[in-house]
Amino acid sequence: MAKEGPRYCVACHLTQQSVTTWGAEYDQFRTAMNTGTYGALDFPLLATHIGQNPGNQIDSPIWVHMVAGLGSGLFLFDESGCAVNPLDTNVNRVGCNGAAPADNFDPARVVLNLNRIVDPNGHSNGSNSHTFFSLLAGPELRDGASNPNLTGPLGATLIQKLTDPTLGVVLDSWLDANSAPHGDAAGYLDD
Repeated sequence: MAKEGPRYCVACHLTQQSVTTWGAEYDQFRTAMNTGTYGALDFPLLATHIGQNPGNQIDSPIWVHMVAGLGSGLFLFDESGCAVNPLDTNVNRVGCNGAAPADNFDPARVVLNLNRIVDPNGHSNGSNSHTFFSLLAGPELRDGASNPNLTGPLGATLIQKLTDPTLGVVLDSWLDANSAPHGDAAGYLDD
């Protein structure tokens, strides 16, 4: 972690390239996550876009969704705390009674979506931050949250700007995960 380096635009923002390349998959993913139809998730795709994509090297909108706190689809658990994940082959997983989650995968068992810390409407599902909110940080970070004066995940307004390819901000110029410029960013850096 200490040698990870800087994060570039694609780590937090949708780009025209990400929406063009992965738009159909992103729409399916967002629909499954927003409706709780976890059986519709493409887990091998999630393994590529989340698990094998440090810093968002492939410019994935699914990565941006996860970073915004809306969840990845990979941290689903049942009422006993057993992972509900067809990719998890660990027979020693806590709460799974000696069986690998992949062997007992049933999306109907999902009770907890542990890395969805905020809903698209800004409603917080959990937070690990202090409750004091410094107004110096700016209330716009929590605009649209049920209580924007308390700390927590991003508010609905900023979540929409970051993750919605229709109503949000999709960058037409950006630096990719390798710091290479795209769009007008290339000309800007030459100046």
